[in-house]
Amino acid sequence: MEGMDRKLKRTTKPVGFYLFTDEKSALAYLEKHTARLKNLGVEEVVAKVFDVNEPLSQINQAKLA
Repeated sequence: MEGMDRKLKRTTKPVGFYLFTDEKSALAYLEKHTARLKNLGVEEVVAKVFDVNEPLSQINQAKLA
């Protein structure tokens, strides 16, 4: 998907963490796939959009660029 940087996996629930280059891309992805899941019969989609904590990411040496 355009604007997606990478997906982070989580193993405890059927959940995914995605990193996008900008909020517009994240919201477009969310809208598209929420509609797709609802068409498949999924009644509730729970999503959260977070900002990157850049100072903390620098401490953790996150690869953001």
